[in-house]
Formats: sequence, structure tokens, C-alpha cells
Amino acid sequence: MKQQRNNVARNVVKRLLPLCLFTFLPQMLYAQTFTQNLQKQVKGEGVITLHQDKDIEDLVNGPQPVKPATTTETEKNDDSKQPAHSTTATATQQDSLVKNHSVTRVTGYRVQVYAGGNSRADKQKAEQIGSQLKSLFPAQQVYVHFYSPRWICRIGNFTSREDAEQLKSELREMGFDQTTIVKGKITLQE
Repeated sequence: MKQQRNNVARNVVKRLLPLCLFTFLPQMLYAQTFTQNLQKQVKGEGVITLHQDKDIEDLVNGPQPVKPATTTETEKNDDSKQPAHSTTATATQQDSLVKNHSVTRVTGYRVQVYAGGNSRADKQKAEQIGSQLKSLFPAQQVYVHFYSPRWICRIGNFTSREDAEQLKSELREMGFDQTTIVKGKITLQE
């Protein structure tokens, strides 16, 4: 009986192995990480954009070879805490930073304008406030991130607390009552 089961298992493997190779070989030849495959653009389908911490990327896709740090990687990791998901309202400014190749990370201050929950409505409110801030202060960078368990909207890259306090008081006068100053890693353009 046991030998009969082993023979059946061998036959199944012999029949399925060519099918599996035929099915999965093209994918193995053009190997992409799971997240790269997920973000692949296909005509007529929606677009998925993922922003995640390197530790999560390694967990999902396995460790990747270490590359020298580039400006874009530095720009993605601009806060001391790493967000699980993030989106920014300043893609144009970040593109200009990347083109200049002169970005420095230092300890400084940002003004936190909004801290919501983890719902879709909170995400939309954070993005809405981020857009508002971008139009009110076009010279400042605006950051909208998800720091578990909440959506956060921050503005500015200040090396002195006094400059951050000045913007905070301006924002309070405009009706942004939740404003507070947050110390952490900031990105400076040289």
C-alpha cells in the first residue's frame, strides 16, 4: 500500500514538473521582485505605487544586494521614524532635489499640522491639508506620511526651532489648530 502511494506520487510529480516548468520558467527568466511585479504598469489597468521601509522590502522580496546610497533613497528616508506607507504632496520639489544631487540629512524641525487616525477619511484629510499647505507655502516641502497608527501631515525643513515656531504661529493664525513642532531628521538642499 505504501509503495503504491509512492508510485502514484512519483507519477504525479513526473506529469506536473514539465507543466510547472513551462508555466513558471518565463517568470523566472524575467525575475522581478514581488513589489516590482505588483507595480508593473499594464495598459488599461490601474497603477499601484508602493513606498515602504527597506526592512519591509527585504521581508517581502528577500534581501537585495546592497547598492551605494543615491539621492532618491536618501529622500525617501527623510524622517528618523520610517513610515510603513507614505505619500507626499511635493513630488515636483523632490524631483528637483534629485536632479541637483545635493541633499543632506540633519537633525532639525518640522511643523506637524495634522495627525489623524488610520482610516481612509483621515488619509484624504491629511492629503487635502498637504495640498492646501503646498499652495499656501510653495517654497516649503510638505510631507504626508502614515506612521502607524495614524496619518500625519508635516511641513518644512528647519534647522532652528525659532524658524519652525514662526511658521507654527502663522499656521495657527490661519486656523490650523493642531500644529506642533516635531524634532527629527530633515532633508536640506545645498
